[in-house]
Amino acid sequence: MKKHLLIHGDLRSGKSLLIKNLLNNRTVFKIYCKDPFILSTNFLWSYGAEEKQVLHFEDVNKSIDPREFILYTGFIPVDTQGHKIFTINPRLIIEYSNEIEIPNEHSFIRMFHVVNTNTISYREIISLIHKWNEYTWNK
Repeated sequence: MKKHLLIHGDLRSGKSLLIKNLLNNRTVFKIYCKDPFILSTNFLWSYGAEEKQVLHFEDVNKSIDPREFILYTGFIPVDTQGHKIFTINPRLIIEYSNEIEIPNEHSFIRMFHVVNTNTISYREIISLIHKWNEYTWNK
């Protein structure tokens, strides 16, 4: 089973820079999530016809429960305007702009690799993200 990445912590902890370097050679579709209702809209309408390797939920609003992303861990139907409906199965990177409370449910923990930039050193963060990267793309 592939694990997705959820990273959270202080606003100026360098999360975006780490993720940018991690995704250097990947095709990415970014979803800006400052709007707390973004997941209830058809945010994939501008996805395009080419399948992306990663959905990057960037700057996620604290009011969005991390469990809401479980719906996107499998095959996702994409209904783009002017194209036929198709499904995608990308890796997810969920980047909260602040520290959040992580659900302690087994199903959530099994699907997401969680990194809190407030509780570990940068060396450990880089090591964890590197391990996630190797694990994810070598599956």
